[in-house]
Parts: sequence; structure tokens; C-alpha cells
Amino acid sequence: MNPDLTFFLSHVRFDLVCPNPSVLRGLCAIWKGALKPQMPTECHVEFEVRPYQVLCDGKVVDEVEDSRQLLPRTELAIYNFFLETHRHLTVMHAALLQHGEQTLLLAGPSGSGKSSLSMAAVSAGWQYRTDELSVTDGKRLWGIPRAIQFDATCIGDTQPGFLETTDSESYRFRHPVYGAMYQPLVTVSAPKGQIELPRLEEVSTIILRSGRKETLEPLDGINALKHLHRACFLLPQHDLGALVGDAWRLDWSDTGAAIRLIQQLSTEVSCR
Repeated sequence: MNPDLTFFLSHVRFDLVCPNPSVLRGLCAIWKGALKPQMPTECHVEFEVRPYQVLCDGKVVDEVEDSRQLLPRTELAIYNFFLETHRHLTVMHAALLQHGEQTLLLAGPSGSGKSSLSMAAVSAGWQYRTDELSVTDGKRLWGIPRAIQFDATCIGDTQPGFLETTDSESYRFRHPVYGAMYQPLVTVSAPKGQIELPRLEEVSTIILRSGRKETLEPLDGINALKHLHRACFLLPQHDLGALVGDAWRLDWSDTGAAIRLIQQLSTEVSCR
């Protein structure tokens, strides 16, 4: 059976069969940035979306009572499979951005602004790698380039002004408690050409803390390492010490001011 969508997450190729147009539209919007492999493919998996089921390599992994729940449940199945196949790697809840030779890793708890700052950085000319899943093998660092996603909102609710330009049509579903909902998306395109994966020692790490006046200050390695370990989805499989040689704390409340500080840091690092 020919797949309706093929995308690549690290070394894994995902072939998806999905006759449901609304689910396929949402998945295409989410994974548009992953249509090209960043590294050699080592394995592949087949997902199939049926009217009330999600299958992985022919095995039912989820069932729903309402087919309008299929989109988020398919995404969850993909997410879980991704984590399972990356247990030998270190996966962090962190954004990854590049500008020329400068690479930034933005880490912080949920709500600290990884997605908002990623969207603003892309508008300012930065290359997007991820706002959610950063991966390392202990030597190199790369991102899983899904769409920039924000918290789901009930259809009809007023969304914040900064989300007015996001895609509110592709990712629509029905929540069993909250009813009809959508998830704002900023779709990213697959990068052109070969991606050069940075070495850990080439990366500047920024720990985010939102809701404060804009300041960007050096952060000692011990505290930076503590935050990175907290950001790991599973137990870290590698020494992350090389990521904290150039570590900073960013307190911020205004997106534009925060991006200006980040750009200033980038300029200073490139001049060293």
C-alpha cells in the first residue's frame, strides 16, 4: 500500500496511510518540515489511520470512539514511537535555532516561551530546527522539525494577538471533555540542502524564564546542566557537559526585546 505521507524523524522513516482527509491535512501541516532526512535512515515504520483505529506496523496501538479524535491520537502514537526508538539517544524538551554558524538551544519548563521565541526568531531570519524535541548522540545535536505548535484552544474562543497569523484550520479535533478544538500551528518547510549538525561544544545554551524584565546573563555550568537534565524526556544517555560551556539565563516578557538580546548574543559569539 502506497503511503499518503512519508516523513523522517532522525534515523526513522515514517510511512503513513491515512484515507481521512482532515487527519491527513493536519499531519501534513505538522510534519512538512520533516519531508527530507537529516541523516541516513536506519529503520522505517508504517502507520495506518482507520476510521476508529491507529495501527503501527499492522498492530492496533489506539482506538477512539469519535473519529474526530483521530488526529491528536495519531500524533500521540507517533510521539510515543519516536521516544521508544530514541531510547539510545538523549532527547530534550528544548528548541533549537541556527543563524549562520551560531546554534542556540533554548530550554525551560512548559510555558517559558520556547514556541513563542522560536516563531519570533524565524521571523527575524533564524533557521528553525525544532521548538520541542532536540536530540543528541553525545557528539552532535539536531532537532525534530515539526510545526511550531501552541496550546489547543476551544473553537470560538479569542486567541492571543500574536497567534493571529498561525494556521488554525489544519489541526482541528474534538476533545472528549472540551468539545471542538483547534491547535494553532506555524508550519515550517523542509530545509534546503544538507543540514550540518553542530557539535555540542559549538552550541550556546539558553535557559528561559518568562514573565520578567528582559535580561541575558551568564549561567554557571552546574545550574545549566541541572536544567538540561530536567528537560530530558528519559534518562540522559550522554554527558551533556559540553552543552554548558557557553550557557545563559534569559528572563523575558516581551518577545521583540528577547529576540534582540538573542541576536546580540549571536553577534558577540561570532566575533570571538
